[in-house]
Amino acid sequence: MPLPTFVPFGKLRNYLNAEKELIKHFGPRAEEVYFEMYSDSVNFNAGLTGIGAFDAFSQSRMQKVTDFGKLKLPNGSTLDEKLNATTPEVTAVKTQLEDALKADQNLSNAIKAFNRQAKALNAIVTDNLPKNLAKNNAQSASFNPEAVGSELHKLQSEATKAIKAQHQLELNKLEALFKDTTFVNNLKTSLGVTDVDLPEVQKGMTDALKKRQGEDLDKFEKAVKGDMDKLYKASQDEYFRISFLADLYRNKQNKAAIDALAEKNRKTQESTAIHVGIDANKGLATFKNVRVEDLKGFLSYTGRQINIEEQKGKDNKSETVLTMTLPKWGLNYYYGSEDKVLGDMTTIAAAVRACGHDSIVMDVNYKSYQTNSKGEPDNKHVMDLARKAYEGALKAGFPPDKITINVNGEAKKANELFAEYPNRLKLMEDKAVTDNQRREQYVKRASGPEATRDFKDRITKIAEAQEKAEAQQQQQQQTTQQLPAP
Repeated sequence: MPLPTFVPFGKLRNYLNAEKELIKHFGPRAEEVYFEMYSDSVNFNAGLTGIGAFDAFSQSRMQKVTDFGKLKLPNGSTLDEKLNATTPEVTAVKTQLEDALKADQNLSNAIKAFNRQAKALNAIVTDNLPKNLAKNNAQSASFNPEAVGSELHKLQSEATKAIKAQHQLELNKLEALFKDTTFVNNLKTSLGVTDVDLPEVQKGMTDALKKRQGEDLDKFEKAVKGDMDKLYKASQDEYFRISFLADLYRNKQNKAAIDALAEKNRKTQESTAIHVGIDANKGLATFKNVRVEDLKGFLSYTGRQINIEEQKGKDNKSETVLTMTLPKWGLNYYYGSEDKVLGDMTTIAAAVRACGHDSIVMDVNYKSYQTNSKGEPDNKHVMDLARKAYEGALKAGFPPDKITINVNGEAKKANELFAEYPNRLKLMEDKAVTDNQRREQYVKRASGPEATRDFKDRITKIAEAQEKAEAQQQQQQQTTQQLPAP
């Protein structure tokens, strides 16, 4: 239905009325209320991959003479070639060098402490806790993802401090070896070098050690930072998923579909013995295992049907496709004070965001039967729909550079869509920046002192329970091994 020329885009009264109604459903304020209400629905099943980062560092760090690599010597040969011999001098040199590279007890203690805390954090994130915590309030209290990120950062800092101390110890020991007469004499004999060559040999070995140390530390820090980045992304996705489902849940038909899917998934989890904990005091867990894309369809802001399906896209990758048919006619739908078009466009964009996607492509198609003064199809209506689609995507949390609007198959940039309304475009995009900053601050919000203490207490209880469970398992294995064969 084409828009009359006398109705300007976004008439002030309609715009204000529409905004008043839309903020009850969309935007950071509504999202935060919904998220708090259903906070125990948070799912981070992927877990933390960086929990083994310290063990990986321990295994890959420089420990043997061969780890110095093909270090070139002044006489043209390489260190690994010369130290490949089996003479007493070579054996003595290798023994002293490898002793210098041995892990200090402080590093071993740091690795143990890191692993203990990291395993407990991972159990919290995945809600995969020891069964002996089933009646303990540490079981499944909802948590602020920022609390996990903060603890990860603290673990990384403490581990990095221990690693750097170990590195400095290795460098000090290597330097001390070149002041040890016995080592120096054995080294000269083993490598076939003179006193004049020793400074060059020492520098080469020191540089090789520093290079390897830097690489090992970088790998460790990237692994843990990767978890922090992944946790933030997952937190952001959960924020959009839960708040969107909570808004859908207000509709009776949507509620029935969500409840049915949640019950189906609950039974599946029971049959596969996956442990799920719920603490209703901390927030409802209604959407704990509900993915928006699994609904297959739901009703929009105005009650229109939106269908969801997975299709094969470019490079045979799976794409989530949502479709909605707008009414061809309808004065109240297109011209009413609530701006139902924008509400539905925002719903469909919010659904895409709730599926975990960071970008959106919206196809707006409409064939006009009216023509303009040039005899061409009048595109006023479809362009107005496209502007609403763009605004809806902004309201749903997509940044401008992540929004693609195709009008009758042709991609349109925002400045083309709003060529006649540049001020409106600027206001919308400025508002989107402010809203997204608020969302980011909320997802990354820091816990208060009391919550932080409680969270640390949870980590301690979980770590103790894990250690107890592991000890019991080891004892059972030993008992089984000691039983006489039948």
